[in-house]
Amino acid sequence: MSKGIVFFDIDGTLCRYAQRVDEAVKQSFRRFHENGNVAFLCTGRSPIDIQPDIWELGFDGMIGLMGAYIVVKNQVVQNVTIPRELVKESVDTLLSGKAQAYFLGRKIYARTKYAQDFNIGVPVVHEYHDLCAEGEPPELSSFDLDFDKVEDIEPFLEVLGKHSEFLQYDGHTGQTRVLGVNKSSAIEKVLSLPEYRSLKSYAIGDSQNDMEMLRFVDVGIAMGDAPKEVVSCARWRTAVVEENGVGKALERFGLI
Repeated sequence: MSKGIVFFDIDGTLCRYAQRVDEAVKQSFRRFHENGNVAFLCTGRSPIDIQPDIWELGFDGMIGLMGAYIVVKNQVVQNVTIPRELVKESVDTLLSGKAQAYFLGRKIYARTKYAQDFNIGVPVVHEYHDLCAEGEPPELSSFDLDFDKVEDIEPFLEVLGKHSEFLQYDGHTGQTRVLGVNKSSAIEKVLSLPEYRSLKSYAIGDSQNDMEMLRFVDVGIAMGDAPKEVVSCARWRTAVVEENGVGKALERFGLI
């Protein structure tokens, strides 16, 4: 049984957002580690927005914030942030425009009062200074936006476009990523490290921000309910998260 390194998306792959990891996924991960494989998270989430049951699956490191943040064995390898002068303009624009927005950074996960809380206690930002810990400018790398129709966010995209690209997931949600950064560019940095160079690489995901990584690795795997454009980037399509699509994929490629 050959060893590999697998980059796992979270939402729609390991679990649904604000839900716990299923026991079947946990069992698959135990077998995965017993066979000596390496696991990395690869997500749009902020590291402080990852619940304990996900970390407990066991990871060598993580790629977060759409590729802007990389940690390997508890060492920060990369932390790309939006230029400070553009952060304030972006935050002020979203607040004044009453956007349904979330603010994401290595140490920040917060929202406007117009954005849904999902019952997990996300702190509310009323003004820019709410994000400034001890008077220091906030380090932000990404913005999540919810909207009723895409036309509602067009005024925001002009400002956000100065530093980031906006990926629309469906008719009501999307997320920005810093220009020049994505999951595949972060994976490339990880795979360049000596301890991982010889391993066959896999990635499992379900959304538009996973498309580059599914094309980049040796074996890209799309979840069962991934959109067609995401599936087209993958070598194989597995089952949905509720049917332990991750476990089925790991078994299909001989990792468990």
